[in-house]
Amino acid sequence: MPQNDSGATERETEMAEEDRQATRSMLADNHWLAASEIVDRLLADAGINFWNGEEPEYRELCRLVLRASTQAAEIHLARLKGDYAAPPTDPAFIEKPAPAIVRVIAPAPNPASPSATPAPVAPLFTAAVASYTAEKNRAGEWRGSTEHQYRRFYELFSGFLGDRPVNAYTRADIGRWVEALQQIPSTYGQSTALRGKTLKELAAYTAANPSVEPVTARTVQKHTIALSGFFGWCRDRGHIDDNPVTRSFRYKKDRRAREQRAAWEASELNKLFASPIWTGCKSESRRSAPGTLMLRDALFWIPLIAVFSGMRLEEIAALRVEDVQTDSGIAFFDITPAGGKLLKTAAAVRRVPVHKELVGIGFLRYVEQQRRAKVERLFPELQPGGPDKRFGFYPTKKLSRYFDAVGIPDLDVHGFRHAAITGLQRAEVAEPIIRDLVGHEGSGSETHRYSKGYPLPQLADALNRLAYPGLQLDHLKP
Repeated sequence: MPQNDSGATERETEMAEEDRQATRSMLADNHWLAASEIVDRLLADAGINFWNGEEPEYRELCRLVLRASTQAAEIHLARLKGDYAAPPTDPAFIEKPAPAIVRVIAPAPNPASPSATPAPVAPLFTAAVASYTAEKNRAGEWRGSTEHQYRRFYELFSGFLGDRPVNAYTRADIGRWVEALQQIPSTYGQSTALRGKTLKELAAYTAANPSVEPVTARTVQKHTIALSGFFGWCRDRGHIDDNPVTRSFRYKKDRRAREQRAAWEASELNKLFASPIWTGCKSESRRSAPGTLMLRDALFWIPLIAVFSGMRLEEIAALRVEDVQTDSGIAFFDITPAGGKLLKTAAAVRRVPVHKELVGIGFLRYVEQQRRAKVERLFPELQPGGPDKRFGFYPTKKLSRYFDAVGIPDLDVHGFRHAAITGLQRAEVAEPIIRDLVGHEGSGSETHRYSKGYPLPQLADALNRLAYPGLQLDHLKP
């Protein structure tokens, strides 16, 4: 092997090991959702469009994809170490000999003999939901927010159609439920005035207040997914013969994907970064009021990092000091599940260079200050919050309120990521490189996940092409 290739091979081996550990960790944690993007694409390619994502078979397929990803990473790692004959070790991917077929002719039943076992009585909806929820929690398949949200969905359902045996609900019942659901207010989950109201009461509230917007089709889909998952469980337990929710509602996107989340433009970013958090505020508790206090903390850095990296807010908020590293003179964010970070998909494991604008603003100096202070978290003031215990829970809420306070109500923190992706596309960065930078699954085969075709210098060069013409940040530079 040529000497100048040894460093690259060593780094590729290291990254293959990271991939293997990441997928094994997701399997151990039963984080099957990490493979959902790949599974959705496989199903779409195969013309399978009747699964809604909550069926047991769908989850098992996701787990198989994770197992395949782990197996592919192990074989790739073995080949990097010179073992080109490494066989698969997961039983799911070891070819088995065809079993011998033995035909047995069963005796015909005696028609005169009455059935000895009566048909089982199906449980009531609320009792079955309690069992279903307990099983989900034992298996670790639900985080806190999912359980809380789904309980409310099930309460609305049983309040509307009654607490019947689970085999007593018909497709016509489900149709009436969907029709009523489409008429409830979009704010029913946030408004204290609407808390505890039944589905009929919520629909009546919308009808009596013409200015109130009803829920979106996406929200209706979430309800049907939750209910279909429950009835699928009932079918698997023998309580019902058929899932009455299947194909009861088809969600159609009424906007193009690029229009579904507003991206920040330079003019809006200028307004944001000229507001008190970045120019001086009154006090730590009055960040939207102009003053002389400058705090370079999480609220200061998170929007800047998001705009110049495309990282997800949770990825930024959960960073540890040791996650900011340097390789060959290039500073980068090392995004892995280490330290209890919650990553959205397997593709989220990656290295993201630190943009030159962040360097100019003084981000690396901030990192060094935190390192000297010997704190673990890059933003130690952030504590996990919400049912899922996410580090991004509180900054998301604080920044949303801040945007309203400074007169930018129509944009949110997720738009920073959208802005970065749009900026990279406008800079004509190749789509595979954009996917590697922002942690999107690649289209096509899993080869993309394990090829690691873009070294850090190439990623840094691509990311530094991200710019927002007209954006003024000189006041933030020392």
